[in-house]
Amino acid sequence: MKHIQKFQRSALVAAVLAATAVGAQAQSGGSSVRIYGVLDVGVSTFSRSSTMDKRLTKINTDTNSSSIWGLTGTEDLGGGLAAQFGFEGALDPKSGGAGGANNTGAQGPTTTSAIWNRGSWVGLKSDQWGSLRLGRDYTTFIVSQLVNGSGMPNTAINSSISNMFAAQGISNDFWNSNMIRYTSPSFAGFDVGVQYILGEQPGDSSAGRGMGGVVSYTQAPFKVALSYVKDNGVDNSSGVHANDDVHYWILTGSYDVGKYRLAFMYDKVSNKNKIPYGWLDSKAWLIGGNYAFTPEFRVGLQYSEINASDDAVAGTPYKKKSKYAVITAHYSLSKRTYLFSTFGHADNGIAPIQPLWGGSQGGQQRVQGDSINGFVVGMVHRF
Repeated sequence: MKHIQKFQRSALVAAVLAATAVGAQAQSGGSSVRIYGVLDVGVSTFSRSSTMDKRLTKINTDTNSSSIWGLTGTEDLGGGLAAQFGFEGALDPKSGGAGGANNTGAQGPTTTSAIWNRGSWVGLKSDQWGSLRLGRDYTTFIVSQLVNGSGMPNTAINSSISNMFAAQGISNDFWNSNMIRYTSPSFAGFDVGVQYILGEQPGDSSAGRGMGGVVSYTQAPFKVALSYVKDNGVDNSSGVHANDDVHYWILTGSYDVGKYRLAFMYDKVSNKNKIPYGWLDSKAWLIGGNYAFTPEFRVGLQYSEINASDDAVAGTPYKKKSKYAVITAHYSLSKRTYLFSTFGHADNGIAPIQPLWGGSQGGQQRVQGDSINGFVVGMVHRF
């Protein structure tokens, strides 16, 4: 294990040095490489933890936006065609950790930690035909739906719509491995994205397979997006059978005029085969928005519910409905830096909504069948 950790640290250092060296060069030959990232850290208090009914005070990460770092590059091939690549991984600012799990759809949780758990892909992009990318990547629908369905300021999706998706299992599809991803160019306000995930199971090409896509339409200040995804399971010790599937659709809409923004989300997850890993047979809805009292100061509000099916709660002590409310205030210090204060309250049934999103490195406070509050004050910086 020590040798693996040493290798991972060496790989991170090498990547940073390489990006710095390339980034220091002029963009010669039509090529460019850049490094980017986000740090989201605050001081928080929770009315209880995920394991004990006692108050918890902690440094909270990723309340609004996930702490990440990444590398991306392009090469101009001429004629409107470009080669592209991207690497992106999670950061834990409170401890200095990096990387995380690389789950994919209904295939089950992984036991390894990947440095580039959020993306490692290569592809081509055409002005006329769109982009094609291969590798581990964001699913085509997730960024569009998270951003469009959240009313919070500064695209603060985590303690908002992301908490809802995580409680239903949809967070298993934020990123997928072994993916072929196509995104169309915009046409008359329409954008289309489709994805196909190879299950890579010997003797059964459909086991572990995933497929889906999204269609969005933008006519400023309105935007609406509809997505559908189907994930197949694989044979394993948890009782999942190859080709048992979970599927879901998501509808989001927003109205954004700059000074204020309104947004909604409605989804339905069908998990009749009771695939585990957090997938919940359920429906959910959300409504929220934010208002700019000054150019620097915005306040956001959200209310949402998850309603599990009768089958999902059968044989459990939990109620079907979970409720979630959030209020947040952001004060911008610059285009890349803002201060924030957020309060979240979850009254949970079987769906374990967390009041504030916590970093993936053990920071998430989820509880079933109980209420939990969270309050945090912190800072976000993008580079």
